[in-house]
Amino acid sequence: MGYLDNSGLSKVLTKLKSLIDKKSDKGHTHNYSMPVTTAGTGAAYTATVDGITTLAVGTSITIVPHTVSTTISPTLNVNNLGGKMIRRRVSNATGTLTSGYAESWLTASKPVQVTYDGTFWVADVPKPNAVDIFGSVAIAHGGTGATTAKDALNNLGITWSTTAAPNTGTPNSIYIQIV
Repeated sequence: MGYLDNSGLSKVLTKLKSLIDKKSDKGHTHNYSMPVTTAGTGAAYTATVDGITTLAVGTSITIVPHTVSTTISPTLNVNNLGGKMIRRRVSNATGTLTSGYAESWLTASKPVQVTYDGTFWVADVPKPNAVDIFGSVAIAHGGTGATTAKDALNNLGITWSTTAAPNTGTPNSIYIQIV
């Protein structure tokens, strides 16, 4: 096994940099990890990011909103390349995108990583809001397996009625009246 002296190490690093530079010119995407504070408004954010001259699919940056968002569908215009809506995933396990859950979903001074998907900037918001939940969740996964309260009670084996609970009942029983 041989060792490199300073001259040999310098040549290797120069060659490596050359190879990286050549790759970056062929449309490869980059993660620009240095946070960038936005400007503009809470409806139309702007950002200046060194090294981005075109919006390529997969380009990822971390923005720090300078102000709270004022719409559920704010835009982000990076380096004057055109404003694109900022969207977020319905959950961590889906490709389905949606608008913010409230006008103030982007918080001032709280970093958010966004990745360009060719149409939108997709925010990496790790915790979806409860209003995003749709459909039914199987009982085995902690849900009720239903989309209505009545079906949920039935699925969980709970007896219910639309009339008032009886004056006397079975010990250890719970009566639920649905109105």
